[in-house]
Amino acid sequence: MLVLKGFQGRAKISNVPRNAKLGQIRQVIRRQLPRQAPTIERTARELGLPVRTLQRRLHALGVSYTGVVEAVRFDLARHLLQEPNSRVCQVAKRLGYADPSSFSRAFRRWSGAPPKSFQSDPRSPSQPAGGSSRDDGGAKWPESSAGHQ
Repeated sequence: MLVLKGFQGRAKISNVPRNAKLGQIRQVIRRQLPRQAPTIERTARELGLPVRTLQRRLHALGVSYTGVVEAVRFDLARHLLQEPNSRVCQVAKRLGYADPSSFSRAFRRWSGAPPKSFQSDPRSPSQPAGGSSRDDGGAKWPESSAGHQ
């Protein structure tokens, strides 16, 4: 088993199994929401990597940075929408969207349904609509993880 070693308070992702690497990247992106836009530059800096190295590693995993950000937002949106008394406008703000309509369009693009329909029936949608049409290199979207805040 490989152990992650800190690098000036940042996690290194070299020599880590595929799922763990992607999990680390997802965690860094999740922490950036909603304080700031989750940029590849910030993510690479927090991981202690040059941007180009992060891009190469994502490519080796079969995903793009944009695809990972979208997957994190979709996963987090589903989690937040399941909370009692959650409101679409609050979820939009938490995910860093300027307004609820932008979030609603994105959610519909990911799932094929509006966020309100997910609130009334959280079993659907569980995967983004179109699957491999996402900008994630055609890779399967990472599964939802419990307790990710």
